[in-house]
Amino acid sequence: MGSDWASLDDCILNWAHLRGIRLIRDRFACSIPEAIDFLAARIEELRQTRPEDFAPRPEGYEFYS
Repeated sequence: MGSDWASLDDCILNWAHLRGIRLIRDRFACSIPEAIDFLAARIEELRQTRPEDFAPRPEGYEFYS
């Protein structure tokens, strides 16, 4: 998934979660709930391994998984 990981990580780190979900669905042909679960797992992994890379959260932004 190489460059797909980089693209997904960019989406996550820049708060473009809808674009990330679309990327996951295109790559894995999965349902929206599955893509949301995948995205949530990747967000958690990045928060543990690269917390300093997250852009500031846009005011009023919430992501519910």
